[in-house]
Amino acid sequence: MAEEAPALAPEHELYWFAFCDLLSDRPNDRNARIPWSAISRYADAYGVDVDELKRVVYRLDGQLREWWKANDGTGSTSQT
Repeated sequence: MAEEAPALAPEHELYWFAFCDLLSDRPNDRNARIPWSAISRYADAYGVDVDELKRVVYRLDGQLREWWKANDGTGSTSQT
């Protein structure tokens, strides 16, 4: 059975939505980070502190890239 996702505190929703929006700015290489220029534009557009947004987005992005590596980039943990 799938594990239920943890609840996200309302004050953190902005960062999660920003990360989801910024995923489309990633170069076609899953090993590449979301560009700082995209994060900066997003921060300017939404009036968010760019350094804080960068810190959170890079942390989430790093976790996602590690998950991709651990799962062979397929999203599956099967070893077949």
